[in-house]
Amino acid sequence: LAFYAFVLGCGLAETEGLLQPLSKDEEAELRALDPQDCPATLALIPAFKSLDSNKAYMEAVDAFIAGIAVQGAQARSSTGTLPRTNGRSRPEAAV
Repeated sequence: LAFYAFVLGCGLAETEGLLQPLSKDEEAELRALDPQDCPATLALIPAFKSLDSNKAYMEAVDAFIAGIAVQGAQARSSTGTLPRTNGRSRPEAAV
């Protein structure tokens, strides 16, 4: 399920333009935010403006795959084998 959510989220982000550099209108909208309420958002404006959409996408995919690898390694080290899900959302130890 997480894989499908990831793929759908990336697809939606790409089609909605969320993986594009910040436009001038979007920058103006962010700069209108209260600096007391949104200091982190305002500090990220330079990063948003220089966003490399291909790099952002590839780093998201790499992070997702790395997370799967860590989970698999942890599951394997605790049981000696990968867990089976038996159609459930929580894995059970292999018998």
